[in-house]
Amino acid sequence: MPSPGTGEIWIITDRPLEMPTTIEDVPVQIKPAPPHLPPPPGVIVLKPDGIQEHLPDVDACPEGYKEERLYRWRFCQSLYGVPQPIPALMAPPIAGIPHDKAEAIFKRHVDEIRALPGVTGAGLGAEGITIYTSHPELALTEIEGLPVKTAPPRRFRPTNHTSTTKTNPFHRTALIFWWYSELLRSPQIFLY
Repeated sequence: MPSPGTGEIWIITDRPLEMPTTIEDVPVQIKPAPPHLPPPPGVIVLKPDGIQEHLPDVDACPEGYKEERLYRWRFCQSLYGVPQPIPALMAPPIAGIPHDKAEAIFKRHVDEIRALPGVTGAGLGAEGITIYTSHPELALTEIEGLPVKTAPPRRFRPTNHTSTTKTNPFHRTALIFWWYSELLRSPQIFLY
C-alpha cells in the first residue's frame, strides 16, 4: 500500500506494458493482477438470465455479438438488448470452493455479517471472508465451509467523478484496482 501523501498511484493490471508510467506528472507503480485462471480456447457467449455457452472451436463471436475481453478471456455480448454481466469464471477457487459459489455464500450472509456489533466492513478475498470489526470474538470461524478471518476496522472511502462532484485523487494517495465482484466490473479508485 502506498504511504499517504507520497503522491504515487498504483495500477493493478495483467497488462503492465499498456499502462502509463506517469499520470499528470505523478509516478505510477504497476502491480500484478490478482491470480486468475487461464482462459479456455474459443469464446463464451453471454445470454440473458445468466446463461453461458462455451464455443471452444470458434475464433470469433457469432453474428449479432461483439467481443469483450477480461484477463484474456473472450466473452461475446449481444449487440441487441441489455449487456450481460461478465461472470467471474477466471477467478480461482477460494478455500477449495469455486469462486462463483463462494461469492453466492458471501452474498447470502453479508447482511447478517454487517449487522454484527462493531463491523465496519466485510469482503471476500483469496483466503475467504474478511470481517473488519472491533469485536472479533463475535465472528464465526467459517460460514458454509468458507473460512472467516477478522481484521481491525478500517475506513474505506470510495470516490468517483459525477456531474455534481469532482475528486482529484492526486491530492492524496490513490489505489486503482480491478475487483472480481459483480458489482465492481471497472477500475475503482480508493483514497487512503
